[in-house]
Amino acid sequence: MTKYVIHFKDIDPDTGDVSQTAVLAVSEQISNANWIRIALEHEWFSDHGANDPNREFYITELNDMK
Repeated sequence: MTKYVIHFKDIDPDTGDVSQTAVLAVSEQISNANWIRIALEHEWFSDHGANDPNREFYITELNDMK
């Protein structure tokens, strides 16, 4: 079964180096993973969010070998 992992990474604007990464959530449905990513981006880049353009939210696939 494929699972979808929602992450973020912070990218240094001067060097392009990734300064930190984190796993935020895991979903069994790609639609739910996308919903979570979009909600995080909406809050992060809102007027009352951190609004830091150096953070990127993204999804990767995790394949379970069962």
